[in-house]
Amino acid sequence: MTPAAMDLQAQEYLKQKNWVQAIDLYNKLLANKHNTIEQVISYLTDRAECFLELQNHHCVMVDSKNVIKLSSDHNSYNVCLARKRLIHSLYSLKRYAEADMAAKDWLINLQELYISKDIKPLLESLLGNFINATNTKQKTINLLKILDTNFSAYTTTKLDRPPSLVSCIYCNVSFVDKSELRVHCQTETHEMMIMSDDGRDWFWRPPPRGFKFDDYLLCDNWKETASCRYGTQCVQAHGEEELAEWKERFRYREMKIQRAREKELFGKSYTEELLEKWSQSPNPNTMMHDKIEYVDDHCSCPLAVTVSSKNSHHEWTFSLKTQKHLKAIALLQDTHRNHFFLSSIFVKNCKMDLKNDQEWISPLMYQESVVPIEYKITVVFGTGIFGTFR
Repeated sequence: MTPAAMDLQAQEYLKQKNWVQAIDLYNKLLANKHNTIEQVISYLTDRAECFLELQNHHCVMVDSKNVIKLSSDHNSYNVCLARKRLIHSLYSLKRYAEADMAAKDWLINLQELYISKDIKPLLESLLGNFINATNTKQKTINLLKILDTNFSAYTTTKLDRPPSLVSCIYCNVSFVDKSELRVHCQTETHEMMIMSDDGRDWFWRPPPRGFKFDDYLLCDNWKETASCRYGTQCVQAHGEEELAEWKERFRYREMKIQRAREKELFGKSYTEELLEKWSQSPNPNTMMHDKIEYVDDHCSCPLAVTVSSKNSHHEWTFSLKTQKHLKAIALLQDTHRNHFFLSSIFVKNCKMDLKNDQEWISPLMYQESVVPIEYKITVVFGTGIFGTFR
């Protein structure tokens, strides 16, 4: 099983609360010498969750300490989560002096950054409580419970969850922003990885391509005579075991695709996402307009063009002026998509890098500009046949 598939399966076990199976996979993932620091921290964080659910406080303590040690960002989500778990595990192990020191260490590091008005007083209240014999055990437990509640609220609003890089767990690559990740997710290599059933060991023949779950059937000839004249080319299963594996492989591929959708790694283009939202919207007219008030638009030539020759080439240059940055530029019509493409895009006379001739996602922030921004977009048409193209 590849590391990407192992990570995917481990997350599935976490979701299903199969703690022991998840730990086994995280142990294997952590043994990989090619992991990045971010991956190690992520695996340790998730493995610590499993240990916590199994009440293995010693292992929670070890993993939490390693997360804190490896991370350079004291205010990251994983580090704060590790500090909270460390305090809990040390208290559960009756290592009260160490729990006190862990609370003090967290408080010191918080003081260097933004301090939550809810978390700081709780940490201060916990200091000394672990080793103070005059305090009841219940008071400390109550403080820890309140810390749990307030920490969840704090991380929801104040902490940035890791990683700082956006990653594709299937191809094991990282990018500095979502626009680069989106381009990667539309590559053939990524799509093959998402839609394959690689990552697990299979015993029988691969299932036929293009079949759905209910299309897999037992071969009648094989069922009657234990032989088939089509041999390995037969598109029906040669035995119950092979049929069962084909269906399992189909379910595995569906699970990978569903997980990719959940993680926004399925590779949908901006156009596909926009058209999907438009088709599902209760009021589609609010999503698309031919004219927008704050955008001045101009085209270099008439939109409708008639030519007499079969081999034709034409281009339009659109000029758009607006104080708001464009999020994306895309060609929406699918019918004649192979005849139209984006040739160039200029923003403030600066030529943009086009990685896709059907759409462009802006790498710029979308805040409003003080002065109008001018975009120049050239759309090219080409054909070798007669027809009407839109």
